[in-house]
Amino acid sequence: GYSAERENNLRQRDGKVRRLLICFGATDPNNHTGVTLEALFELGSSIDFIDIVTTPQNLNFHKLHDRYRGVGNIHFHCPAVDLPGLLNKADLAIGAGGVMSLERAALGVPSVCFGIAPNQTKVLKTLIAEGIVCGCSLMEAPNINKIKAWLSVVLSNSDLLIGLARRSINLVDGYGVSRVADVVLKHNYSFRSARMGDMDSIYAWRN
Repeated sequence: GYSAERENNLRQRDGKVRRLLICFGATDPNNHTGVTLEALFELGSSIDFIDIVTTPQNLNFHKLHDRYRGVGNIHFHCPAVDLPGLLNKADLAIGAGGVMSLERAALGVPSVCFGIAPNQTKVLKTLIAEGIVCGCSLMEAPNINKIKAWLSVVLSNSDLLIGLARRSINLVDGYGVSRVADVVLKHNYSFRSARMGDMDSIYAWRN
C-alpha cells in the first residue's frame, strides 16, 4: 500500500525526469492519455521510461496499445499490479484530478494534472493554487497545445519539480484509511445489497 511504500522505499527526487507515469483513471473517456503521448512526441522528449496505467474499461486501450506497442520506452500496465510501486519509481506523473492526486502526493510524486470532469475542479484549483501540482483545473476535452505547454514548463525546470515533490509529501501521509477505519469501526452496522434508489446518494458520497 501507499503507507508501506512511503515508509520503506520513499525516493528523494532530484528534479530530473527519467521515468514518467501517465494515468487518467480507469476509463479515460476522452483519451487524454493518447493526446499526452502525442504531445510528448511533438516535444521530442527523451524520457527513458514511460509507464501507461489504465484498465480494461478504457475503450481507447486497444487503439493506444496497437499504436505504441513497438515504442521501446513505453510500457503498458492494464491494470497495474502494483500502482504504489510504479508511482514511487516515477520522476513525474501526468494524470487527472481525482483521488489519485492524493495517492501521488503521499509518495511525493511531482505531478501535472488536468481535471477531466467538473467534480475534480474544486480540489485541483486548491492544489494548483498551493503549488502542490501544476496543470489546469478543468480540461474535459484534451487540448494538445495546453498539454505541450505544461510539459515544456516542467520538463525544463528541475527546481520546480523538486518543490512540487516537497510540498506534495507534506500534504498527505498515506495513513488516511487507518484513521477513517478507527472512526468507522467503533460503530455497529447492518448491511444490505445496493438498490437503484441508492444511486444518487452513492454518487454524492463518492464525490
